[in-house]
Amino acid sequence: MNPLLVAQIIQAALALAEAGSEVYTFLSGVQSRITAAQAAGTDLTDADWSFLDQAASENLTKAQAFTATTPAP
Repeated sequence: MNPLLVAQIIQAALALAEAGSEVYTFLSGVQSRITAAQAAGTDLTDADWSFLDQAASENLTKAQAFTATTPAP
């Protein structure tokens, strides 16, 4: 996926995320890495993509656990 597109998606998600929440913290970290890479004129590194994959996986696991224990409205 194009880092610029990822940055745009994250910006939109940040607008919806509650400030101080785990989701907001995660998205802010991702946005920082993408912004730093763009400022340096480089693409995201393998380490950056690894961070994104790991952080997304951890947050997905938390979200799945939350939905499994939270009754539907």
